[in-house]
Amino acid sequence: MVNLWFFLSILTTFITAFVVILYKFFGSKFNNNPDVILCVALISLVITGIIAVILIILNKEKFRKSIKDMSDSKLHNYIIIFLIVFLAILHISTITCQTVAVNLAKNPAYSHMITNMNVIIVLLLAFFLFNSPLNYQSCLGIFLCILGIGLILMNN
Repeated sequence: MVNLWFFLSILTTFITAFVVILYKFFGSKFNNNPDVILCVALISLVITGIIAVILIILNKEKFRKSIKDMSDSKLHNYIIIFLIVFLAILHISTITCQTVAVNLAKNPAYSHMITNMNVIIVLLLAFFLFNSPLNYQSCLGIFLCILGIGLILMNN
C-alpha cells in the first residue's frame, strides 16, 4: 500500500492514453468536426455526472461525513463551494480543450505531449505552495522535458 500512488498513476497513464485515442477515433469518423467532437465530450460529462450521483447515493454516509468535515474546516463554506465550482469549470475546460486539440493535431500524441507538460507546472507550484522539495534532479528533469518536447515538435 505504500506505493499505491505509483500504481494508480501508471493506471491513469493508460486510461488517459485510451481516452485520447477515443477522442481521435470520434474525430476521424466525423471529419474532425469540432462540434461533433465537443458533443461527444459533453455527453461523456453528462454520463460522468449521472455516475457521480449514483456513487454519492451508494456511499451517502461517507459523503455526509465528508460534507461535515468540509463544513467543520477552517475554510469558509462559500470558499469551499467556490473552489468546487471552479474545479468543475476547470474539468469541463480541460476536456473541451483536450478533445479539440487532439483532433486538430496531425498526431494526437503531439497535443497530449504538450498537455502533459503540466507536470512541470505542478512541480513548480508544489514547490511554492506546499514547500515540496525541488532539487537539482528535478530542475534537470524540467529542462530535459522542455528540450525533448521542443525537439519532437520542431521535427514535425
